[in-house]
Amino acid sequence: MLRVLLPVLALAATGALAQPAEVTISGDRALDVAADLVARGRLDQADEILRRLAEGDPAALDMIRLDALAAEIAAARGEHERAVFILGNVLDHDPSLATLRLRMARSLFELRQDRRAAHHLRLARPQLSGEDSEQARRLLAAIEARRVFSLRFAAALLPDSNVNTATSEATQVIGGIEQTLQDDGALARSGLGLSTRLTAMALPKITSRLRGEARADVALTDQSNIDFDYLTYGGEAGLRWQGGRLRASLLGTAEAQRFGGEPYAEGFGGRVRLTAALDARTQGGVEFGVTDTDFVRDAYDGMTYDAAFSLQRAAGTATLLGVQAAGARHDARDPAQSYWRVGGALSATREVAGGVTLTAAPGLVFRTYDEAAAFFGQRREDLTVSGTLAAAKRDFQLHGFAPQLSYTYVRNDSTLGLYDYERHRVSLGLTRAF
Repeated sequence: MLRVLLPVLALAATGALAQPAEVTISGDRALDVAADLVARGRLDQADEILRRLAEGDPAALDMIRLDALAAEIAAARGEHERAVFILGNVLDHDPSLATLRLRMARSLFELRQDRRAAHHLRLARPQLSGEDSEQARRLLAAIEARRVFSLRFAAALLPDSNVNTATSEATQVIGGIEQTLQDDGALARSGLGLSTRLTAMALPKITSRLRGEARADVALTDQSNIDFDYLTYGGEAGLRWQGGRLRASLLGTAEAQRFGGEPYAEGFGGRVRLTAALDARTQGGVEFGVTDTDFVRDAYDGMTYDAAFSLQRAAGTATLLGVQAAGARHDARDPAQSYWRVGGALSATREVAGGVTLTAAPGLVFRTYDEAAAFFGQRREDLTVSGTLAAAKRDFQLHGFAPQLSYTYVRNDSTLGLYDYERHRVSLGLTRAF
């Protein structure tokens, strides 16, 4: 039992007091009274009760409920940063509290931190029901409706065991002749890289269901111990239609790649992208694309046709599971450079204690070429196995930048030994959305 000073308004619902008095009641009963006061808009009185309770024995209280009420009071006063701080601490200890995730999302929405808000809503919504579920749906719709322009910047240091994705075997059989490769970039080299990426996206509203859609992206990776950097840039533009649970985009695309400051390839094409909410827990997507690519080496020029499928499902309030499958066909001028590519990947993302988000993503890709290149005398087939482990603290920021850490392993086995390689890469990065 706790001894708590309750002003007359605190017991107005019971009519027990006409003047402020000091009474002894249970902690649960005091929280009931505080909750009633919050519902009536009497925030100062409710705050006083919570303050008195917090000064007592925490073991005698439902601290999650106390913190939830404190966050509700802060949000009602417009102190959304404080509400996010309180709820973040609670969710750090118990990520399964769906209702508190919804409250967290509401405050983040008021702070215009829409990416974080949407993250919490996607995790919470499958566990919500009734009015809470409807609130989550409306909040996601509001986030989508006001997302007109966004800018995202990311930078990372990249310690890498194989910066040039080359074989480590110096002796190779090429065209039936045993040869020794020189260490001029043909053999694997370790090094430290720096990558930067800037992405801008615009979704101007045309009608209630139709929007314009445009995205521009530029990425630069500069590796030490090798003579060239790698630059990619491109974009897409078109229309997006949203109706109920279905979203469809029809886009024109353009992309280019440069190595060491010199042009390598450029392509133009089109893409159709469909995304649908299959139920409260599951979202699926498909896309189809075609690109006409012009390489520096004319033998590689040709059309590429690709298709992809993805499925993401919330498993509880702290876990997202995903599966992806993709395929592509490249028709090059030279049949020895034409290929089929198929692959797939799994992903699991879980928010654990401390507000840390962990992700594991294994993948597999198989590529087979139409004919043998005359130089090698053998048709090329590659099997690429990869896996990524990543960690991020979504609600922790350094001057607005969120830190991220990941490790990626890649192993490529090829019928042509020149293309066998193994790679270990660590990414120490910072990212920020504007």
